[in-house]
Amino acid sequence: MSSRAIHSPRQPRRAGFWAVYLVSLLVAVAVFLAIAGETYEAISRSRDQREFRHWGELVDVGGFRLNLNCLGAGSPTVVLDSGLGLPAAEWSLVEPDVAEFTRVCSYDRAGYGWSNVGPFPRTSAQISHELHNLLKNARVRPPYVLVGHSFGGYNVRVYTREYPDEVAGIVLVEAAHEDEFELLPGQFRAADQKRLRWLHRLQPFVPMLIHLGVERLFLRAEPSYGIASDVLEEMRYLELSSKSFDSMLGELDAMPQSISEVRSSGSVGKRPLLVLSGAKAGEDLPESLDREAFRKIWMGELPSSLALLSIHGGQVLVPDAGRLIPLKQPQAVTAAVKEIVDQIRARY
Repeated sequence: MSSRAIHSPRQPRRAGFWAVYLVSLLVAVAVFLAIAGETYEAISRSRDQREFRHWGELVDVGGFRLNLNCLGAGSPTVVLDSGLGLPAAEWSLVEPDVAEFTRVCSYDRAGYGWSNVGPFPRTSAQISHELHNLLKNARVRPPYVLVGHSFGGYNVRVYTREYPDEVAGIVLVEAAHEDEFELLPGQFRAADQKRLRWLHRLQPFVPMLIHLGVERLFLRAEPSYGIASDVLEEMRYLELSSKSFDSMLGELDAMPQSISEVRSSGSVGKRPLLVLSGAKAGEDLPESLDREAFRKIWMGELPSSLALLSIHGGQVLVPDAGRLIPLKQPQAVTAAVKEIVDQIRARY
């Protein structure tokens, strides 16, 4: 009994000591990781800023500025509109080749890349209005061949409706379709809605995750998808900003309205149109999703429907390509653009 009486008062003190020690250790580790992350991000960002210089020019479009980069000479002018969440750097392998035979311009949509943040909601009609002001203020005269990748396909179709006299031809690359979720199995819509909810939960923490280098580590952990390393690094640098994340989320939130605007756009008439899709589309989808159903619809019904928007429409299936054709198979985009440009020039 005496032994128990002697040792029992010490046990709470010892337990308290180890609790304080463990908490202190965890705090020290957290502080160390935070400092290491901040240092890693600061060094990486400084290196990126030296390596990736601002290209193009910032043009006022009514209270904020968009970045525009134009190369080459000749008419019609080709205008490139990027996919969801992607800066204009995604066209860096396409733009120089197109510049060999005509003038070509890429631009960062509001909030992306070098451009300022623009007004919300980020609908295709709003984006089209901004692009119109950008081209007008930069004195880039029509006619235009509009090239839209993914979500950019919505924007160029709405632009054609809003400014029909300016558009001479269209190229749609892996373009989003207003009926895709109605045609695809319901699991795709559920996955998309789940992703949107997750992005909203993540949004308040994005500035901190970028500051601590966590977002950079996640981006570097992603597969390269066969994209040239220098191009991929530049895109990651431009994507590492809260304004880019907020703008992408704004476009996702406004998607129902953009889809409604696209539905009301109708056909593109007699304008030459080419629709590009990848022969390996869907191969990188999670196994939980029905890849075969996706491939059947994404490579069949959807691009065929888009090609019918013009009486001079055509469809191109790009071999050895899945997602991100402008980055992985840029020559296919260049060839399609040249075909449309040649058709337009042959008319005059």
